[in-house]
Amino acid sequence: MFGLLRSLSFLYLAESFFFPTNILRHRQIITMRAWPEDYKAFVKEKGLELAGMSWVGFESMGQGAVVSDGDQILYVDKAKFLNSKDAADEQGVDAILQRIQSYNPKTQFVIVYTSNGVQGADVVTPSIPPPRVASLPQFKDRPVASVDDKLK
Repeated sequence: MFGLLRSLSFLYLAESFFFPTNILRHRQIITMRAWPEDYKAFVKEKGLELAGMSWVGFESMGQGAVVSDGDQILYVDKAKFLNSKDAADEQGVDAILQRIQSYNPKTQFVIVYTSNGVQGADVVTPSIPPPRVASLPQFKDRPVASVDDKLK
Protein backbone atom coordinates (compact mmCIF):
# COMPACT_ATOMS: atom_id res chain seq x y z
CA MET A 1 0.00 0.00 0.00
CA PHE A 2 2.94 2.33 0.61
CA GLY A 3 3.76 2.01 -3.09
CA LEU A 4 0.29 3.37 -3.75
CA LEU A 5 1.12 6.41 -1.64
CA ARG A 6 4.45 6.96 -3.36
CA SER A 7 2.86 6.90 -6.80
CA LEU A 8 -0.21 9.00 -6.09
CA SER A 9 -1.62 10.45 -9.23
CA PHE A 10 -5.04 11.82 -9.93
CA LEU A 11 -6.12 10.18 -13.16
CA TYR A 12 -9.39 11.41 -14.46
CA LEU A 13 -9.34 12.44 -18.10
CA ALA A 14 -8.02 10.05 -20.73
CA GLU A 15 -7.04 12.97 -22.96
CA SER A 16 -4.33 14.00 -20.50
CA PHE A 17 -2.22 10.88 -21.06
CA PHE A 18 0.04 9.70 -23.85
CA PHE A 19 -0.74 6.27 -25.27
CA PRO A 20 1.65 4.68 -27.78
CA THR A 21 -1.11 2.97 -29.74
CA ASN A 22 -4.81 3.41 -30.31
CA ILE A 23 -5.39 -0.01 -28.72
CA LEU A 24 -3.80 1.05 -25.45
CA ARG A 25 -5.72 4.31 -25.54
CA HIS A 26 -8.98 2.45 -26.09
CA ARG A 27 -8.25 0.12 -23.14
CA GLN A 28 -7.42 3.07 -20.91
CA ILE A 29 -10.66 4.85 -21.83
CA ILE A 30 -12.68 1.71 -21.09
CA THR A 31 -10.85 1.34 -17.77
CA MET A 32 -11.51 4.95 -16.91
CA ARG A 33 -15.19 4.53 -17.72
CA ALA A 34 -15.35 1.56 -15.35
CA TRP A 35 -13.73 3.49 -12.46
CA PRO A 36 -16.82 5.53 -11.45
CA GLU A 37 -18.97 2.41 -11.20
CA ASP A 38 -16.30 0.57 -9.18
CA TYR A 39 -15.88 3.60 -6.91
CA LYS A 40 -19.62 4.03 -6.30
CA ALA A 41 -20.06 0.33 -5.55
CA PHE A 42 -17.11 0.39 -3.15
CA VAL A 43 -18.41 3.43 -1.25
CA LYS A 44 -21.89 1.92 -1.08
CA GLU A 45 -20.56 -1.38 0.28
CA LYS A 46 -17.93 0.02 2.66
CA GLY A 47 -19.41 3.44 3.47
CA LEU A 48 -19.92 2.82 7.18
CA GLU A 49 -16.38 1.52 7.61
CA LEU A 50 -14.95 4.42 5.57
CA ALA A 51 -16.84 7.05 7.59
CA GLY A 52 -15.88 5.48 10.93
CA MET A 53 -12.25 5.10 9.94
CA SER A 54 -12.09 8.68 8.71
CA TRP A 55 -13.20 10.06 12.07
CA VAL A 56 -10.99 7.75 14.15
CA GLY A 57 -8.06 8.66 11.85
CA PHE A 58 -8.85 12.36 12.07
CA GLU A 59 -8.94 12.25 15.87
CA SER A 60 -5.66 10.36 16.15
CA MET A 61 -3.65 11.83 13.22
CA GLY A 62 -5.38 15.03 12.11
CA GLN A 63 -6.69 15.84 8.66
CA GLY A 64 -6.09 13.21 6.00
CA ALA A 65 -7.80 10.79 3.66
CA VAL A 66 -8.99 7.23 3.58
CA VAL A 67 -6.93 5.47 0.90
CA SER A 68 -8.01 2.20 -0.69
CA ASP A 69 -7.34 -0.05 -3.62
CA GLY A 70 -10.50 -2.03 -2.93
CA ASP A 71 -8.71 -4.59 -0.75
CA GLN A 72 -6.82 -2.58 1.85
CA ILE A 73 -8.22 0.50 3.55
CA LEU A 74 -5.84 2.86 5.32
CA TYR A 75 -6.00 6.34 6.81
CA VAL A 76 -3.22 8.61 5.56
CA ASP A 77 -2.60 11.91 7.29
CA LYS A 78 -2.02 15.17 5.40
CA ALA A 79 1.71 15.23 6.21
CA LYS A 80 2.28 11.93 4.37
CA PHE A 81 0.74 13.42 1.23
CA LEU A 82 2.89 16.54 1.57
CA ASN A 83 6.01 14.38 1.92
CA SER A 84 5.07 12.19 -1.06
CA LYS A 85 5.10 15.02 -3.59
CA ASP A 86 7.55 14.75 -6.46
CA ALA A 87 7.62 16.27 -9.93
CA ALA A 88 6.02 13.24 -11.58
CA ASP A 89 2.83 13.31 -9.55
CA GLU A 90 2.68 16.81 -8.09
CA GLN A 91 -0.62 17.62 -9.81
CA GLY A 92 -2.27 14.50 -8.39
CA VAL A 93 -1.05 15.11 -4.86
CA ASP A 94 -2.11 18.75 -5.10
CA ALA A 95 -5.63 17.64 -6.07
CA ILE A 96 -5.76 15.34 -3.04
CA LEU A 97 -4.37 18.01 -0.71
CA GLN A 98 -6.92 20.52 -1.98
CA ARG A 99 -9.70 18.12 -0.99
CA ILE A 100 -8.12 17.42 2.39
CA GLN A 101 -7.84 21.13 3.15
CA SER A 102 -11.41 21.90 2.11
CA TYR A 103 -13.43 19.08 3.69
CA ASN A 104 -15.27 19.31 7.00
CA PRO A 105 -14.28 16.22 9.05
CA LYS A 106 -17.45 16.51 11.17
CA THR A 107 -19.70 15.94 8.16
CA GLN A 108 -17.45 14.62 5.36
CA PHE A 109 -14.42 12.50 4.56
CA VAL A 110 -11.88 12.35 1.75
CA ILE A 111 -11.30 9.12 -0.09
CA VAL A 112 -8.51 8.27 -2.53
CA TYR A 113 -9.62 5.18 -4.42
CA THR A 114 -7.71 3.12 -6.99
CA SER A 115 -9.33 0.63 -9.35
CA ASN A 116 -8.03 -0.87 -12.60
CA GLY A 117 -4.97 1.38 -12.51
CA VAL A 118 -7.05 4.56 -12.25
CA GLN A 119 -6.93 6.66 -9.11
CA GLY A 120 -9.29 9.42 -8.03
CA ALA A 121 -9.97 11.54 -4.98
CA ASP A 122 -13.37 12.58 -3.72
CA VAL A 123 -15.02 14.32 -0.79
CA VAL A 124 -17.90 12.20 0.50
CA THR A 125 -20.79 13.55 2.58
CA PRO A 126 -22.37 10.48 4.18
CA SER A 127 -25.95 10.48 5.48
CA ILE A 128 -24.61 9.68 8.96
CA PRO A 129 -21.78 12.05 10.03
CA PRO A 130 -18.40 10.38 10.63
CA PRO A 131 -18.27 11.19 14.39
CA ARG A 132 -21.63 9.49 14.87
CA VAL A 133 -20.52 6.44 12.87
CA ALA A 134 -17.31 6.24 14.91
CA SER A 135 -19.40 6.14 18.11
CA LEU A 136 -21.11 2.92 17.00
CA PRO A 137 -20.10 -0.21 18.97
CA GLN A 138 -18.06 -1.73 16.13
CA PHE A 139 -15.75 1.31 16.11
CA LYS A 140 -15.26 1.72 19.87
CA ASP A 141 -11.59 1.34 20.81
CA ARG A 142 -10.77 0.19 17.28
CA PRO A 143 -7.32 1.23 16.09
CA VAL A 144 -7.14 2.79 12.65
CA ALA A 145 -4.82 1.23 10.07
CA SER A 146 -2.30 3.71 8.72
CA VAL A 147 0.60 3.65 6.30
CA ASP A 148 2.99 3.57 9.28
CA ASP A 149 1.36 0.31 10.46
CA LYS A 150 1.94 -1.28 7.05
CA LEU A 151 5.65 -0.34 7.11
CA LYS A 152 6.36 -2.14 10.40
